[in-house]
Parts: sequence; structure tokens; C-alpha cells
Amino acid sequence: MSFFKHHGMEAQRKGNNVWAKNKFYDPAKPTILLNSHHDTVKPNPAYTRNPFSANVEDGKLYGLGSNDAGGPLVSLLTTFFYFYEKNELKYNLVIAATAEEEISGPNGIELIWKDLPKIDFAIVGEPTRSDIAIAEKGLLVLDCVSKGKAGHAAREEGVNAIYAVVR
Repeated sequence: MSFFKHHGMEAQRKGNNVWAKNKFYDPAKPTILLNSHHDTVKPNPAYTRNPFSANVEDGKLYGLGSNDAGGPLVSLLTTFFYFYEKNELKYNLVIAATAEEEISGPNGIELIWKDLPKIDFAIVGEPTRSDIAIAEKGLLVLDCVSKGKAGHAAREEGVNAIYAVVR
């Protein structure tokens, strides 16, 4: 939050989540959420470099979180800063740096969702081998109940409720 204040911007904080609206936010305009997480997985013993030291080698940045999702978060923050004081935007911008994505915890974006203004669509910074990913391509809405267990997909934790309902 102090980072935003240092740059003359108002920001909100709840838990380990920080968010801000563009200077000329207008509730009558549609709102774009710029979101990425700032938490990282814990370093493992197989690291060949110091994970807590950011180093550039051969044009690449190495360090814990530099890819997932430090790079995307910095890009979205830069975009937000660029447009922050523009008063003729067709859209509002809201930036949210959120927590607990890596542990599928309840104190990430889920914690602040009701505090955010109405979001019309979002740009979420999460690395996908630098490819664009569309989250709702082929969206299907079902009215049903299925139970699972929360867990991070990258570590194959939990029980996916969607797979359970398909059976």
C-alpha cells in the first residue's frame, strides 16, 4: 500500500491484498480488473541459484517469483500506472495484487471480491508459456452441486469437484 501512496495514489488493503482504482474512476463506465498474485511457492532444495536474490543472467531474470507471477504483476502495475491519470478513458481500471493463489487459500481475491466495484472483465497475469489464455472459451453454465477439496492444480492436490460431477 505504501508503494501506491508513494506515487500519490489511494489504495485499499485487506489481509495481504492491495487494490486501487484509477484516478478518474466513474461508476457509469465498465470496469476492467487487472489482477495477478504476489505470493510464490516456497523454494525447494533443487534450486541451483539463490531464490531470494534477483539476478539477470544472459538477459533472463532469475529469482523466486520472477515468473510466477512477479513478471505479470509488474506488467499490470505498469499498465495501471500509465493509465491512472488519464481522464478520457472508456473504461475504469482496478488493479489488485492478491495473495494465496499458490495455496488456494480463502484470503486472496475471494476475500476482497465484495469490496471491489462491479467488474465487467479481467486481465489476469498468470504465466502460460507467454501464450494468451482465454478463461471462458466455450463457457458452459450448469446449475448443480458437486463437492471437492481445495488444492493447487500444479501440485495435483485436492479433489476437483468438476471431475467428480462429470462422472
